[in-house]
Amino acid sequence: MTNTKVEGIIDTLQVKAAAAIPQKEGDYINSADGLLYCGKCHTPKETRVNFSDQERKVRCVCECEQQRERQKQENDERKRRALLIDKMRTRAFKDKKGRNSTFDKDDRNNAEASRFFANYAELFNQNSKWLFISGNCGTGKSFFAACICNRVIDKEYSAKFTTIAAIARELLKTTDKEAIYDELSGCDLLVLDDLTSERNTDYIREIIFNVIDARSRSEKPLIITSNITPTELSNPSDIATERIYSRIYENSIIYKLVGSDRRREKLKQNMKEIDSIMNYSGLSAAGKE
Repeated sequence: MTNTKVEGIIDTLQVKAAAAIPQKEGDYINSADGLLYCGKCHTPKETRVNFSDQERKVRCVCECEQQRERQKQENDERKRRALLIDKMRTRAFKDKKGRNSTFDKDDRNNAEASRFFANYAELFNQNSKWLFISGNCGTGKSFFAACICNRVIDKEYSAKFTTIAAIARELLKTTDKEAIYDELSGCDLLVLDDLTSERNTDYIREIIFNVIDARSRSEKPLIITSNITPTELSNPSDIATERIYSRIYENSIIYKLVGSDRRREKLKQNMKEIDSIMNYSGLSAAGKE
């Protein structure tokens, strides 16, 4: 390519650069170096380059335009991330209650548990240990598991919050059962809520084993909430149960969640509110029938 053609290309690029970075009101020529400067940030919008022993002035981006472009990219990235997280959260939870369970809504009645579960969520990675949360009804097992799940999603890990009953329903509706198990083993975090030893038929136990086994083979984190006690977990009653419990016991941090039944506390609060409304005597005369 001849110098003339190269110079023609450079001239074309100069014209395009000048169009892309136009001179605006307030821009000025700096008498010190003869270059165009931005009237806002007072940094160069031109620079000098040498080509074939000739010096040329070409347009460049001033600092305030660079800052504006960086801000735009950051805003676009925030929007992309927010959309991604929202989609991941919708996919993880079937209900609004689960999606809204976050650590900032924790009443911290059990400060030790609150700290442990929040720290587990912050430290979460794809090599995290399994977590088995044992406790009676109403102690907050599902709430804390959902909080962890939501925090993990905030960190852009994929997650799934489900129950064995829900998995069984999905399996009954499809002929592609392998796809169901692939989803359960593929997400970064799986939460199995309300695992119980009650009403477990051979069919249900087989589903539980398949899910646990698939998760074990994928070497990815699993959280289980259950009313099964640590003692029961370490001493299964039969062989069918043992092959499930042994995998859980070997891979899990076992956390016994103790405390009062929050549902009963809520019921007491409801009764107080009902009494308050029933005993209200502040109606105006106009409001009385």
